[in-house]
Amino acid sequence: MNKIKVAKYFNPIDNKTIVCKDFLSNTSLIVVGNCNFVLDDYAAYRDFLNDFKQNKIEHSFKNDCKTIQNFVLDYFGVGPVSPMNYNYKYKLAFEHNENVTQSSLKNTKISQCIERSTFAHNLFKILKYDCALVSTNINFDGQDELHCFNVVKQNQDYYIFDLICSKVLDKEMPSPIMCKLPQEIGKQIFEGNLQNNIILPKIQFTTQSGYLHNISYKFNKSKSNENVL
Repeated sequence: MNKIKVAKYFNPIDNKTIVCKDFLSNTSLIVVGNCNFVLDDYAAYRDFLNDFKQNKIEHSFKNDCKTIQNFVLDYFGVGPVSPMNYNYKYKLAFEHNENVTQSSLKNTKISQCIERSTFAHNLFKILKYDCALVSTNINFDGQDELHCFNVVKQNQDYYIFDLICSKVLDKEMPSPIMCKLPQEIGKQIFEGNLQNNIILPKIQFTTQSGYLHNISYKFNKSKSNENVL
């Protein structure tokens, strides 16, 4: 029996930044609260690669990031998020001892940061990028909350790749947020071994619809959080 590679995802209630890496497999899943999110739509990866061929997209870090952004948002659908429907779906799955699958969220507009970032992580992986899924605290427009995004390594540099669109409901925003990290901080985050608490300077951005937003990333001491079952 093949072992299942699992990236265990927690809300960092103990003030730990959670870093998950390299969980792409035929049975990969993320533990989200009380039930699992399963990345089951492997045809989507084929469609993603076909996009490059059909549209003759030249591979570069900038183009790859933009293509991943568009593909993920088109896949899940972008629009007013309904936390009630989202939470109900997970509650129902937990009560029936079932998983929530990626394919069941397609075109529903109820996916949130964990599902979009997890899917984006695997798209980066199939394009041979080193990528880590990160869960930590952010301050968005003055409100503290938990959030999930990716840190991507390009050559010797590290970048935050954040599909924050669910917060601003604006598909045309200049997203993903691409924040270049200091190399040593990026390396520590990427390895899941942050030694000290870090707050990145506030990032201010304006969507193409003209709305101004502020975001600040708060990284806490962390540990890698990946198991093989």
